[in-house]
Amino acid sequence: PQSIPHPTLPIWNALRVCGKMRSLWEDERCDMRPDAASINAGLSVLSKLCGVLQSKNNMNESTQKELVQAIINATLRPPQPLETSSISADGVLGVMEDMIVDAERRYHDSSRDNGADIGPSFGGVIRPDVLTYNTYRAYARCHSNERGLAKVGRYIRTMEALEDEGEDHPTTDDKTDFDDGAFSNDQRQLAPTVPPDSVTYNSLLHVYSALASASTYGERGDAAASSHAARAAAVLRQMEGRYQRTGRPEVLPDTVSYATVLHSYANVGNAREAERILDHMERVGGQDQDQDLDDRVNANIICYNSTLHGWSKSKEDDAPHRAEDLLRRMERLGRDFPDRGIRPDTILHDKIKLVTTHTCTQLSAMRANK
Repeated sequence: PQSIPHPTLPIWNALRVCGKMRSLWEDERCDMRPDAASINAGLSVLSKLCGVLQSKNNMNESTQKELVQAIINATLRPPQPLETSSISADGVLGVMEDMIVDAERRYHDSSRDNGADIGPSFGGVIRPDVLTYNTYRAYARCHSNERGLAKVGRYIRTMEALEDEGEDHPTTDDKTDFDDGAFSNDQRQLAPTVPPDSVTYNSLLHVYSALASASTYGERGDAAASSHAARAAAVLRQMEGRYQRTGRPEVLPDTVSYATVLHSYANVGNAREAERILDHMERVGGQDQDQDLDDRVNANIICYNSTLHGWSKSKEDDAPHRAEDLLRRMERLGRDFPDRGIRPDTILHDKIKLVTTHTCTQLSAMRANK
């Protein structure tokens, strides 16, 4: 319709397709019934709509009504009614949550009725997979605040509980710890059907990293930022511990996991911890090459630049020298392993010289004041 402007028109068209698939939900004679991939596609479309709603692109009332009706038609089971006069990102997020919770309920009900695990799709019942949860959390993590932390963390904790069922002596060392006070009134009963993987945890790491960056400029300052960075590092250890206990390589930290925590430490000026993670990535990457897992962890140019940024913000006396040492290390790697793309360019050289001069001047002034 002409009332749907670009960029919401592709989203509206995608929702129309999802609505047609919903009409096939109960028809067992049809080979085109929705499956887990259908739910994932629907969630992806809704997450894009959330992005549009969060932007400064104001929608008129006619557009909102069209989109609300399309959402109601597209969801595999209609959620709580949406207000047709307005639509918000939080409202669409609620639709996404209801879609997942309803699919979980139908799946578990059918499993109980049949007395066994019924597989990914059976008689119109869909089993959400790990991509289902990760698609939802990819948007939920955009709420980079305590509420977003609770949204992501609550799902991860229930997924961990699923994996830990039946253990005689379950450990708490690799359980996700977060404050779920923001969800004390949430009535949704979560019942995940799969355990978490590294992408699942990366969503949580992303929120911690964003909170650390925001806290640097907030009222609580460096203390809050450092706390969030430390909690992100604790999640890394939990991922490694869960792998040791379960043997599932899917839960091992990857490049994104390590780089996110490294960036958190660098942003709060804790360059020593950032470089420690960088060194660990180099060791893990070398070990993975021996096990044909060399694509999992790669200390790339972004990781090195983040660490240099950390040294530029560091208040330690040896920060300028550590930055220069890291720069020389990058030069050696760039010369010996050109395919890795680690060699610093002229702009980076000039930046480090400027940072070193500025830091030395600051330190000299501090010593003079003492």
